Amino acid sequence: MSSTRRICISGIVIAMYIVVMFVTQSFAFLQFQIRVATVIYSFSYIFPFLILPIGLANGLSNLLMGGLGALDVIGGFLAGIIVSALAYGVKRYKLPRLLIIPIIVLGNGLIVPIWLSYLIGVPYFTLAISIAIGQIPSGIIAYILITILDEHMKRVGGGDVNMKKSIKMVVSDLDRTLLRNDKTISDYTTEVLQKCKEQGIIVAFATARSADHSEKFIEKIKPDAVVLNGGSLAYVGSRVVYSRPMDIETTNTLLQILHSSEFVRYITAETDKGLFANISKAEYWPDFPPVYHVDFKESLDAHAFKVVAEIFDDKAILNIKSVLADINIIKFVNEDWVCFADKSANKLEGIKALAAHYNISIEEVAAFGDDYNDIEMLRGCGIGVAVGNAIDEAKVSANYICDTNENDGLAKWIEENLLSD
Repeated sequence: MSSTRRICISGIVIAMYIVVMFVTQSFAFLQFQIRVATVIYSFSYIFPFLILPIGLANGLSNLLMGGLGALDVIGGFLAGIIVSALAYGVKRYKLPRLLIIPIIVLGNGLIVPIWLSYLIGVPYFTLAISIAIGQIPSGIIAYILITILDEHMKRVGGGDVNMKKSIKMVVSDLDRTLLRNDKTISDYTTEVLQKCKEQGIIVAFATARSADHSEKFIEKIKPDAVVLNGGSLAYVGSRVVYSRPMDIETTNTLLQILHSSEFVRYITAETDKGLFANISKAEYWPDFPPVYHVDFKESLDAHAFKVVAEIFDDKAILNIKSVLADINIIKFVNEDWVCFADKSANKLEGIKALAAHYNISIEEVAAFGDDYNDIEMLRGCGIGVAVGNAIDEAKVSANYICDTNENDGLAKWIEENLLSD
């Protein structure tokens, strides 16, 4: 966003705050005064450059309508900055948006009485309770308004020049994100990712698939790096930069529990010794590299990067959680397949290892995803983008929402927001 546009928006917000404060200054419910204008504090959640203007607006409002002198003006200025900065912090640190309500309610309720109780001669706690109760409607309205605006802004995007300069790596999930539903990558998406590399942007995959399952997509796009098996293994070229398999004891304990459960049918274990499965290779992997067909009655002398099982009852999953607390369990959307991995293994940790290798900050990474196992990276990377077909939990965790995987949403978003003209 240009400086001129920011100045214009800041001026409009300052004027809006003062007008709303003037019009609503007599609003009250019983003995509790309701300050509707403080809803505007929450605007900094979306536009952080408004933190200072909001402080100025509150200070000017106290100057024009308060009549309590310089201390009230300065206090109002500082209160506006602090509360609006806290509102931005919710967005910045990807905290639950619902925290906007207590920030508006308690922020004003606890800060304003610091000086106002002295000026009007009312005990601090009496005044704090009164102000906080009066701020409850404002907090609720702020939450609803910001929810609507944020969802709109996620879809609109914006091609911010600063974003183009700051993002040095793009990381994409494969299934239902980069890949279309027929498991192909369009020529348009391929072209956009190639442009990223030409402009010095690192391109990486972060997938629950193994290296062999990802091979044809790696051959097509030729990413600079890959995070595999849901985050338990990461490569830059042929070099391993991150590895978090389960130990042998945990691997075999898990496999024995799965094997003995009546609610589990198929089991696969991606290990440092190869892929083991109780599924026929001809049925599932006709063109796949060697698969060891086993029944899992015997222990494996191998460390598993991930174990994936088809489980038909959530009770079986809860049983595993109770026995093995140090594993990560993720259920894939609309499927009975469940993935098990080391507790520390997730896509975000793999991406952090890639960022460290390339000597860039995690804030300089844009991540794209759709499912439960993408949530950590959508939250933890500098920019998280959920595709339009993503689950709601992924959309809430993201900064932006692009078009669907079927409509080349990732490529469209990158071209609009990251690539130079």
